[in-house]
Amino acid sequence: MKPARPYEGLTVVEAVGGPPGGALRLAAAMAGRIFADLGAKVIQVEDHASADKATSAIPEALRRFLSAGKSVVDCNLDGAFLTSILRKADVAILDPQVHGAIPADDLPKKIALLSLFGGRNAETDITATEFTVAALGGFLNMVGDAERQPLKLVGHQEAYALALAAFCGLSASLAREPGSDSAATIRASLLDTVVWLNWKAVPLEPDAPTPPGRTGASAEWRIVRCADGWIALVYQEPDWPHLCMMVRDERIRQDKFATRQGAWRTQSSSPRSSSTHSSRARAGSCMKKRCRSGSR
Repeated sequence: MKPARPYEGLTVVEAVGGPPGGALRLAAAMAGRIFADLGAKVIQVEDHASADKATSAIPEALRRFLSAGKSVVDCNLDGAFLTSILRKADVAILDPQVHGAIPADDLPKKIALLSLFGGRNAETDITATEFTVAALGGFLNMVGDAERQPLKLVGHQEAYALALAAFCGLSASLAREPGSDSAATIRASLLDTVVWLNWKAVPLEPDAPTPPGRTGASAEWRIVRCADGWIALVYQEPDWPHLCMMVRDERIRQDKFATRQGAWRTQSSSPRSSSTHSSRARAGSCMKKRCRSGSR
């Protein structure tokens, strides 16, 4: 007999239409996927007729992953059919446009309201991607070279972080008031999420100096070329022997790389074309390949 999952018996509806760019749809879909994995009945509402180009370009494999374990319904996001679905739901994951189009009496008591910018700009229809919001939140200033254009994080890490914020907010509300009819609206924005992810770069005092960013060759962790783009090679000193074992390149087994101080001095004095740099790139490439194959 399978043990009961924590959200069995819970009905969740995700209905997000915009603004253009696809970030909020991805966030809602990931939050819904987590609920589905934990036993909830999740209804994913999509309006294919009005989907923008960015949303339509989401790869089929990603669509299948995000919709796994759900019921997918294609309907107008401001019509009577969606209203009838929401009327029977326990939880809804919405954007401000869908939320505003549905009568308040037809909405469930527990709602996660997703937006790009939050606050007074929550209902803006400005076209913005995850890359745009990451730039606004200072995320792109963390690593890289100042003279080179910023690099986008691989995948949809910003949208998925927003999904986790929405899920945690809803879960906290459900746990605090099990079986209660009290209303709770969880407001989560992509910009706020990005700022919190990058909290170390936010000065805590008004006159605090701006933390250094994109320091290039002088950075402890470098952005290096690999076979299919760029990778940040980030590790702690105790992990270095395991990294050497995994990469299997004798050049990085030299004593000067064995400690943090030694690696720092070497990378600060070595030209970008050195064997040190290419070895680190090889390390990053090997790590990506092993992660794809499921190795640790």
